[in-house]
Amino acid sequence: MPATIAAFCLSALSGCTPDRFEPRVSRPAPRGIEAFDRQFLANRTLPPQRCRRVTVLVMRPTYGVVQQIRRGNMGHAAIEVDGRLYDVGALNGYAYTLHGAPAVRFWNFPNADAAVRAVADTSDADGHLDRILRFDVTVTDEQADRLHEWWGQLERRIGATGDNRLYLWSGWQCASAVSRSLRDAGVTRRAATSPGGVAKHLARRLRHTAGPLAGQAVGPIVVQPGRRPPSEPGALRQVGTILFRFPRLFAAGERSKLRLDDPDGPGAPLLWSGSSAYARRVATFSIKPADAVDRALGPSPAWGAQSIPNFVLGRWYHVATDHVIGQAAVGGLYVHGDTGEVRRRDDPRVIQFDTFGGDRVVAPRR
Repeated sequence: MPATIAAFCLSALSGCTPDRFEPRVSRPAPRGIEAFDRQFLANRTLPPQRCRRVTVLVMRPTYGVVQQIRRGNMGHAAIEVDGRLYDVGALNGYAYTLHGAPAVRFWNFPNADAAVRAVADTSDADGHLDRILRFDVTVTDEQADRLHEWWGQLERRIGATGDNRLYLWSGWQCASAVSRSLRDAGVTRRAATSPGGVAKHLARRLRHTAGPLAGQAVGPIVVQPGRRPPSEPGALRQVGTILFRFPRLFAAGERSKLRLDDPDGPGAPLLWSGSSAYARRVATFSIKPADAVDRALGPSPAWGAQSIPNFVLGRWYHVATDHVIGQAAVGGLYVHGDTGEVRRRDDPRVIQFDTFGGDRVVAPRR
């Protein structure tokens, strides 16, 4: 299919100057298929205190590849170990095609259940709902410790300020991180590179590695079946989009210039975090970005907001608490960069990402 070929080309052509990083656990898992298979019998009699639970969440869009590229929504993956959720995503939810984007903790929730409560039953502006799968697997205490160590290294490399360029479609991203961590911990043997690939690989290959169920397959739990948007273009139109707007594929991740009214009323350019214009504006504020997030939400990650405001309007930070990939809410919490005032803005509009036609402000379909 042309769309699939186009997506492959994006991955093949990407790779300009992303940061290089590879977590290394202190006690690596044994290599080789014999050692891997041997664990299932050896670990079947482990006492309960040496068995730990790991949960993997995989979210996949229900529309096709062309729409995934248009919206910047290839899905998401996260992993919970001992009740602690780990993940990585691109700042503002959209990776670039040709260079690394800042990586951040994307679903900044304490655990998998909190993440599911926030993202389930939340459609985008077109009425699309992602498909969400959950895998609950029992692993050994040593494997769980490896996962904590692996993700701890990645989180320290990411930092709290987004000062990195780790995230790339064909390199470090949500699915590859979850999949590599499971492989390096000895829970699986191979790593996939996309949310769809992770879902298929786990559905076929994931098995409990500890306790009485060791060796048995782990089936996916369908948390949300998903829903295709009624406005999705037909196959012929999608092929035409690839053929006639092919150069726009290499601009994926670049945001369109937009102006919006800020909480004080006058229109102002929207400055996305991660951009040089955002950095210049924030340098004139008394309130720093991390302080703005703390003022809006408090110190706990209960709402799952990223640690960095997603844009600035005028003298106001916008702190994102929505979790719909492919768009950004206009409403929500704003923090004044000079005074620290927090103001909630009730505005149903969203900024809908569109690689091919340009981003635009829309009202959700009813």
